[in-house]
Amino acid sequence: MFRVETVKEGPLAERGAIAQVHLTGGRTVLQSKPHLYALAQAQRTQRCFSCLKETPNLQRCSACKAIYFCDKKCQAAAWPAHKQSCPYLTKLPDKKVPATVLLLTEALLKRKAELAAAGSAAAMDALQNHRDHISEEQKTAFMAFLYTTNKFMQANPVDDMTPSYDLLCRISTNSFNLCDHELQNIGTALYLDVAMFNHSCDPNCVAVFGHGTQMLVRTLKPVQKGEELCISYIDLLQTRQARRAQLKATYFFDCECTACQLATTEAQDREYLMRSILCDNKKCEEPVALAEDNSVARACCNGCSDARPHPDFGSQCLGRLKQARQAVESYKADKDKWLPLEKELQALCGTLFETHVDLINLLHDVMDACILNTDFDKAYAYGVQSARGASRVVGPVYAPLGIQYYKLGKLARFLEKRVEACQHLDIAHNILSIAYGKDHPFVAQLRDIRNEARTELAMTGDGSSSSS
Repeated sequence: MFRVETVKEGPLAERGAIAQVHLTGGRTVLQSKPHLYALAQAQRTQRCFSCLKETPNLQRCSACKAIYFCDKKCQAAAWPAHKQSCPYLTKLPDKKVPATVLLLTEALLKRKAELAAAGSAAAMDALQNHRDHISEEQKTAFMAFLYTTNKFMQANPVDDMTPSYDLLCRISTNSFNLCDHELQNIGTALYLDVAMFNHSCDPNCVAVFGHGTQMLVRTLKPVQKGEELCISYIDLLQTRQARRAQLKATYFFDCECTACQLATTEAQDREYLMRSILCDNKKCEEPVALAEDNSVARACCNGCSDARPHPDFGSQCLGRLKQARQAVESYKADKDKWLPLEKELQALCGTLFETHVDLINLLHDVMDACILNTDFDKAYAYGVQSARGASRVVGPVYAPLGIQYYKLGKLARFLEKRVEACQHLDIAHNILSIAYGKDHPFVAQLRDIRNEARTELAMTGDGSSSSS
């Protein structure tokens, strides 16, 4: 379906995945098992190490007593991945080991076995390491991990740190966040074949998780024969400047994709909307975009000619956003701290256009905070506002937005907003059936919930929907 070949010549030559045939949207082009993976420390007692499900009455490994499984079947399936670190975990009294240390331990032992068997380069040696681009701060952190790994592997200490450092650089640059079906980060994993896919901020493919640790690469839209298949390495709900900065800091390249070059009208419109504030003329409903330095890009908006926002407006917004984020954290810790947060939200919603990316992300965080504090009416209201803005600045198939509409559908059902519940779940299903696939277990679960919501709506006639 695709082949890996050189897509960029020269000293910074790159390989990429090239489609060998025409591909329709919503098609799986790769199913991949991780070369190595580790659950985050907080997740190890909550999830099965094999299928990653959160299941009650998990059974822990009888040897190390640090890793848990659903049953013996799951334990047997995951033994090839667990057997590398199990002997070392057995010797630790507290069992607290960072995921990076477990990954590096497994990588070192796998590489040693591969070199012994093949007598040549190991599989991970083909990955880029970017060791010359690592910052001094990252080097310090890496050396701390190497020291901890060396101490962890006391039965087989690593005398020469150079191969270990090189391997850690490869893992850091090429690994993926291990996520559940609701895109919550639960660990780290390395997929050798998925690492061959390059990044685009306007991707034609998406990397998602299937059953357990399996990763799927699926097309988001039609792809022509000979076209490069690209995924996104980062969250795309960011401005061009923020995306490029994150890619440079983490993956050491300057993104020149069509979205970052603003090569299309669609890309230009999305960027404009993601940086937009409300017009100073309260009768005008047109957005006014801030420049990348947060100054006002235009003296007036497209809708009127006399609106002139204050030149410090952008920096004032940033200060207010910082205060609002602090208020969200205070509210999470104490539900009685809602009024200070509400005050900040009212100010920002009266300042920023609904598509401003910082407002979208803030309102999403407010939704999650309200769910945490069981204030479901507020969670729903702010979640709808966030989703409405996001839907205008991301592509038609954006998995995080599909997950948000899934949550909104469940909230609406609980609040007996039956019409809205069906609408949100329909949107979620439309997005995720392409991103995840119609046969994906999460999509099947979503379909069941949607059918139940439709039945509830039918039983109440017109749904007696309340306003949102």
